[in-house]
Amino acid sequence: MIPLAILALLALVLAGCVMYHYRRSLIARVFRLSPPRHDVRVTRDIPMAMPDGVRLLTDHYAPREKGSFPTILIRTPYGKGGLSVFVHRFAERGYHVVAQNVRGRFGSDGEFDPEINEAADGRATLDWIAQQPWFNGALGMWGQSYLGYVQWAVAADAPPFLKAMVPSLVGPEIFTHTHPDGAFSLDTRLHWIWALKFKSKFYKQPFWKTLAQIVSLLSGKETRKLKAAFTHLPLITADVAATGESVPFYREMLTNTQSDQPYWKIRDHSASVPRISIPVCLIGGWYDIILRGVLDTYATLKTAGQNPYLTIGPWHHAHLGAYLESLREGLIWFDSHLKGENSRLRNKPVRIYVMSANEW
Repeated sequence: MIPLAILALLALVLAGCVMYHYRRSLIARVFRLSPPRHDVRVTRDIPMAMPDGVRLLTDHYAPREKGSFPTILIRTPYGKGGLSVFVHRFAERGYHVVAQNVRGRFGSDGEFDPEINEAADGRATLDWIAQQPWFNGALGMWGQSYLGYVQWAVAADAPPFLKAMVPSLVGPEIFTHTHPDGAFSLDTRLHWIWALKFKSKFYKQPFWKTLAQIVSLLSGKETRKLKAAFTHLPLITADVAATGESVPFYREMLTNTQSDQPYWKIRDHSASVPRISIPVCLIGGWYDIILRGVLDTYATLKTAGQNPYLTIGPWHHAHLGAYLESLREGLIWFDSHLKGENSRLRNKPVRIYVMSANEW
């Protein structure tokens, strides 16, 4: 007679095999998406060359079936591999997806200096996509936070084949959430430089090191390190307390305290927003640190005669619900503006979650 423990193990293995086989359909149900239609192939770490010779590592996801499909571009400083769960959802529904690590991050050449290279590198990436034999002439851009900022960096002077954007939890400039109401946002920026350093540790390292870092995070060791950084003086060296090393761009953000200083002006794309004619779907959260930027951008586009869509939900900046809503809204937006499939596009452009009533 087979022992009960072995039967239980076999049952778990069988259940795991079934779930893996149906994983795409299960994910679609959990994420509340339309059913997947295509198998996906992936070409990883394409060394896309920028005009100055710097190479940015880029993945290309594509439906395995032959046919003409639009393209979605996603550029990130947080590691393109971490986007896989979202990127596959687009590719399964009939899109080429180009996912790229920005300059100086996760194996891409060059030095990471936040926001400064995103206009030039973004435009060069658009030009590269336009030259690919699989490109059908229709492109959208998608992403949250920094992944949304890179969209604003190229939007005003983008080529006509950029036909749709879904920037979430972000506006076209950085100063107002680095110095909200004139005070440096120490919590936001220390968390950010810590997260950049922590995530970069996962790039091409042995599994046991990754596991050790996860244990360190779950044990609270990393939280204690951040807590110490928040009480560190002087503020100019709090970067060392948080990350173990000097972070030049943290110090530049801290010491450039006026929005009209060159450091911020070159990173500010808000003046070009009235010239943007690309259909834009904005997503924000009531608890998001950049909600003002999202609302200001919506108002600017409306004043300029555009018809942006806007969704505001009960989310903070890193809320999973905001990311899933961005995925759902993005698929509907791209289906409408890149494929001409308008059946799921809502009639009313603005949709908000009413907090006191707990309903949309």
